[in-house]
Amino acid sequence: MEKQDFDILFRLDSEEGKELLRLIKACGGKVLDMVAEQENLYMKWIDLRNRPLLVLILGSSNLNKDHYHQLTKVIGEQKFNSLDFLVQVVTGDPQVGYEIAKFVRERVSGELSCIVPLTLSGAGTVIASSSDEIIGGDITYVGPADVSSIHPSIVSWSECTGQLAPMYFDNEKAYDAHRPEAVDFVKALLDDNPSFTKGHTEEIVEFMTFSPSVDPDEFYRFKSFIDLGVNASPVNHEAKKIFIEFEEVIPQTFSDHILLLQ
Repeated sequence: MEKQDFDILFRLDSEEGKELLRLIKACGGKVLDMVAEQENLYMKWIDLRNRPLLVLILGSSNLNKDHYHQLTKVIGEQKFNSLDFLVQVVTGDPQVGYEIAKFVRERVSGELSCIVPLTLSGAGTVIASSSDEIIGGDITYVGPADVSSIHPSIVSWSECTGQLAPMYFDNEKAYDAHRPEAVDFVKALLDDNPSFTKGHTEEIVEFMTFSPSVDPDEFYRFKSFIDLGVNASPVNHEAKKIFIEFEEVIPQTFSDHILLLQ
């Protein structure tokens, strides 16, 4: 029989996951270290862009104060002439998002670029509001700041298994929450960010505020965001291949990644 590669989706922190991993190794199966694989991908991006990369990917958790402390510890006392900030955050505490946005912005004297391969919403949209530019791709969405969307990893689990992911129930209340204070955080960040808004602050705030009258599948596409006239742009041809790899690997990321590479 011809050997073929295959993927198995499971929670490593579960007893079933630990047993399955043990059996795969006992049978001589190859188990990829996804963290190492992703770090290699991040380094490709750094080599291309020639600037440090700060990564904040929440695999299936809500943004909270612990994430803020982890990120500030990763950065320490460092300051940057320019920085790429890869963000995958869709739910959590908008005040923490605001504090992260302010902290990172204060550490970058030049251009701060927010890299968004997949989805922003909720606290993630707050974080992006301090950037000088947002770079997205064909499947990027920038959702409202005051409501959350579902983590790409949870969506991926459901698509692969036909079942709701166990992590969904860990976050169910957060997905149902409406956080109007997040819009105030967005406005405060945008008021200090004319290089990004280009005079379109009111339109951006409206875009980032939930409206039941719009179709989210169309309205929050990255193209709609660019059409506002803000400093947002699709990934260029040179970086497109790496960006597509980001799009593929992030939905398989169930743990949190908070790291700085340079």
